[in-house]
Amino acid sequence: MPPERFLDDRQGGRLSAYFDGCRMKRNECEYDFAGGISDTDADALLKTAQKFAIDVEAWLKTKHPAFAQ
Repeated sequence: MPPERFLDDRQGGRLSAYFDGCRMKRNECEYDFAGGISDTDADALLKTAQKFAIDVEAWLKTKHPAFAQ
């Protein structure tokens, strides 16, 4: 299963849309202006990414144990 399909399956497409929105905001801030991402935004992204990593590890252990640590 391709990674983007995993994202869509896990949260009904919301997680992939969230990460894509974060990517677009980062690109805009990086190229257009500084300081456009708040500490709250950064903390929320970090927590979401950490939860996603846990979900991916659990999925790997179930579906592809040879790739799990």
